[in-house]
Amino acid sequence: MTFFKISPLNISIQKAIDSSFLYIKNNNFKEEITRIQKKEADPTFWDTPKTSQKLVQKKSQYEKITKNWKIIQQTLENLHEMKEILSEEEYQEENTRLEKITKSALIELYLSEEYDNHNAIITLSVGAGGEDAQDWTSMLLHMYQKYAENKNWKIQIIDIQKADPVGLKSATIKIFQGDHIYGLLKGENGNHRMVRKSPFNAAKSRETSFCHVDIVPEIESSSEVIVEDKDLKIDTFRASGAGGQHVNTTDSAIRITHIPTGIVVQCQNERSQLQNKKQALSVLTSRIADKKRKENAAQQKSLKSEKSHASFGGGHIRSYVLDDQYIKDTRTNLKISAVDKTLQGDLDIFIEAFLLQQE
Repeated sequence: MTFFKISPLNISIQKAIDSSFLYIKNNNFKEEITRIQKKEADPTFWDTPKTSQKLVQKKSQYEKITKNWKIIQQTLENLHEMKEILSEEEYQEENTRLEKITKSALIELYLSEEYDNHNAIITLSVGAGGEDAQDWTSMLLHMYQKYAENKNWKIQIIDIQKADPVGLKSATIKIFQGDHIYGLLKGENGNHRMVRKSPFNAAKSRETSFCHVDIVPEIESSSEVIVEDKDLKIDTFRASGAGGQHVNTTDSAIRITHIPTGIVVQCQNERSQLQNKKQALSVLTSRIADKKRKENAAQQKSLKSEKSHASFGGGHIRSYVLDDQYIKDTRTNLKISAVDKTLQGDLDIFIEAFLLQQE
């Protein structure tokens, strides 16, 4: 029996409830909690603090998920039993309350994947559209920085490549010190399309611009990723600031190419070459690990929440039509008019809609 009047914003919550109960059962959350509790009882458990802390956090998350879904199950049963005695207004109030707690529980559930609680590394790359695309890349960087600030997360600028005469060619930042950072941001992967009357040509013609957003979880170390010196091509160059001005007089900036995968990372934000190299290697390890993870998932036909919309020749995940004052997500069909609010970092409505469409 369906208890909800589903609106387009809520993306078939009833269907999600059914699949979520099955997901919880199949993933044996209760058994996993018991397994971790047994490990905690071992006197040597805290001999490896980082590993132990991750297990404790995982247990806490699984406990919260199972508790949430017990509440939902009980509420569903109560609502079904009381349907005949509740007034229409009371029944709708219970429906609304149930819908609210279910949305919260679904988001918590869909943020339980392996890397969802990791920090995120965001790279923005200019696409087609000339000066408008360069400006668009700068606008999107501002949007994600504001989103992080709104969440009280920390931001570290790893690399900024300014464009001439306006905007950015590319930018890489790390978002850290928060809960579920990568899990919340992973749905932003892909091409973002902007349509507006260009301020950069005399005719003020309507132009379409693109920026590609790539988001990977920060992976400090991985047994699956061994980066060998022989596989690296390392170039140094002088870090530059706005207008091409050098920020220091030494070749402190680093560009590292991983020859087997072709992945290129550069860092010029730190003051010393050693610091830039360390940061670049950290980003490189994360990108290699993410590439392998996605390849493995694709082989198993289980890459559901991060379907690729990445190539510049492919589609876009979201359109921002500034003159007509609307933004539409092509995956969830969510369309809103709060353009300025979104560009100031209010992304929760899009992020929640993306998470709630997962099965």
